[in-house]
Amino acid sequence: MRVHLMDQLARPTRIGGQTMAVTQQALFILWLFLAVGLLYGCSTTLELTSLWMDREITIDGVDSEWRDATTYARASDAALGITNDANYLYACLITSNRQVQVQMLAYGCTVWLDPEGKANRTFGIHFPVGGLLQARRFLTRDNPEELQRFVDLAQSNLEIVGLSEADRRQIVNRNVTGIDARLGYSEGILVYELKVPLRETAEHRYAIGATGAQTISVGFETGEIGPSSQPRASDQAMGSGSRVRSRGRSTSSSQGARDERVEPLQLWATVRLASGATAITK
Repeated sequence: MRVHLMDQLARPTRIGGQTMAVTQQALFILWLFLAVGLLYGCSTTLELTSLWMDREITIDGVDSEWRDATTYARASDAALGITNDANYLYACLITSNRQVQVQMLAYGCTVWLDPEGKANRTFGIHFPVGGLLQARRFLTRDNPEELQRFVDLAQSNLEIVGLSEADRRQIVNRNVTGIDARLGYSEGILVYELKVPLRETAEHRYAIGATGAQTISVGFETGEIGPSSQPRASDQAMGSGSRVRSRGRSTSSSQGARDERVEPLQLWATVRLASGATAITK
């Protein structure tokens, strides 16, 4: 005997002494899964365990030292890697998302470092400082030489930031502070590398303030792009897709043409620092 599918779903069942149609159960379960999916899909916080480095990373904007050492954050469309040794924290952000690249070059990027692991914005590295595009239409993929010129211009300025403007310090000699940051651009992929001292010393006045294998927070944030100040996602300059590397894999995503405000990058990670037991080699 054939039974219609909707008739089967509509049959009542007993749950907790109360009658509920199977259709209602199915709808509730579907809603629950959608809610959980949206919650995790919109999340921009990662939980990472730093990898111990047995040698110093060269901060040059090249991601060759980060192969198989990054985690893809879907909500931000970027890959993030964190390592450390006895003296420094190293971070790398990799993205081919054109909107994120616009935000970083045009409006700057701040990396916040909280030794308490609570996402406090008390000590940060502002690099690049932004303002390079000066309200121009963003460069297209057909003109990589011009984009490379803007990336080169961004290398010179680096600032220490804190709770207020009084805490802002421009870093002229990076060798003295021990803080270094570089951007690299190749084949449509923007690479951000950062090195920061873990502990304050006589040589390094600016540091995270981490001691031992503790959990810290690292946050990448950019300025906000509004409809009146940004190239629109539907413009040819934005492109239609992106691809980043994540733990040795390539992850791609497509973005439809939208005429709306682009949310600023807010990618945070809680990071358990390594103590030397786990080593990563090139």
